[in-house]
Amino acid sequence: MRVPAPLLILALCCCLCACAGGPDSSRADGVAESPSTGPSLEERLLDSVPEELAPAFEAVVQSIEDRDEARARRALDRVLIRNPRGRALKLARALERILDGRALCASLDLRLQADEVEGQPARYSLTLVASQPGARAVSLHVGGARLRQALWIVDPSGAEKHALRQEPLILPETLLLSPGETLRVDLGELELPAPAGLLALSSRVQLDILPGELIDGTGRSLPAQVIPVRPLELVRLAEFLATQTVEPGEVASYAAHGRIFVPALMERAVRVSPARRGEALDLLAPLVSEMGLGELGRLVPALRWLSRETGPGGDPVAWRAWMKARAAGFSSRGDEDHLELPAD
Repeated sequence: MRVPAPLLILALCCCLCACAGGPDSSRADGVAESPSTGPSLEERLLDSVPEELAPAFEAVVQSIEDRDEARARRALDRVLIRNPRGRALKLARALERILDGRALCASLDLRLQADEVEGQPARYSLTLVASQPGARAVSLHVGGARLRQALWIVDPSGAEKHALRQEPLILPETLLLSPGETLRVDLGELELPAPAGLLALSSRVQLDILPGELIDGTGRSLPAQVIPVRPLELVRLAEFLATQTVEPGEVASYAAHGRIFVPALMERAVRVSPARRGEALDLLAPLVSEMGLGELGRLVPALRWLSRETGPGGDPVAWRAWMKARAAGFSSRGDEDHLELPAD
C-alpha cells in the first residue's frame, strides 16, 4: 500500500484520535502518535490494515488524494461491506470523517467582498462573507489565515510587471454559521498601488484559511482540510481612462480595423470585465489565425492581459498555437470574478 500524503496523514491522525475517544486512547492504541524511535507514523498506519484489506484501503486513500470524493465513497463502501475490525475499522471511519469534512466544507459559501472606502479611490474595505445551506448551525474552528494578492501591472505599451503580496490575518477562532444567516467578518482595508506609468493594475485577492475543524449540526467533529473561499479581482485604471467597462467585441473590432496601435488596444482590453474576458478571446480567435505575425505581435499584450497566460511569452507563433488549442477545448481560463473599478 502506498504512503499517504502528509496532509492526509495529519487528517488521519486527528480523525483516529477522535475515533478512539481522545489523545490518550489514541496513544494507547499506538496509531495516532509516533515515538521518536521505531516505525514511522506512516508505517504504523499501514500496519493497522490487514493484508487482505490493503488494496481496498489503498483505493480509498488514492481517491482522496486525487480529490475524487465520489470514487473515494465507492471504494470506502467496498471496505465497510467487508466488516473490518479493530484498527482497520478505526481507519475506515477516519477516512469517512475526512470525506464528510470535505463535503461539509464544500457546502459552505465563503467569499471575499470589497467595498470602496468613501472619498478614497482604490482603497477598499475587505470583508469575509460566510453562510451555509444547512438546517442546523455549523461551527468552523480555523487554524489561521493569510491574504494573498497577485498583482498584474501593465503600462500603455503593454509591458507587464507581476508581484505577489501576502500577509497573515487574524480571524476569530470560531466562525458560527447559523441557518439562514450571513456572517460578516471585517478583514481590514486594502489599497491598490499606482506605480508610475500605470495603465491598469489587476489584483486577484485570495484568502487562504489554514486547516482546522468543523463541528456539524449533530455536534460531530470533522477535519476541515481545504476551506474554499471565493476570491475576487480588483482593477485600478489610470486616471485618464474612463471607468466604464467595454464590450468584448470592442477589442476585436479595433484589432480588425487596421494597423494596431498598442496603447489604444490596451485601453480597450483592460476595461473588459473579468467575467467576459473569455468572450473577448473567443472573438479574437479568428483574427489570430489569419493576421500576419507582425500584427499578431502587436496583439499579444492584449492576449496576455485577457488570458492571464504567460507561457507563450511574446512569441506570436506560440500565441497562435495557444489560441488554437484553446478553441479546440484544450486550454481555457474562465474568470467568474467581478470587476471592481474606481468610482468616477
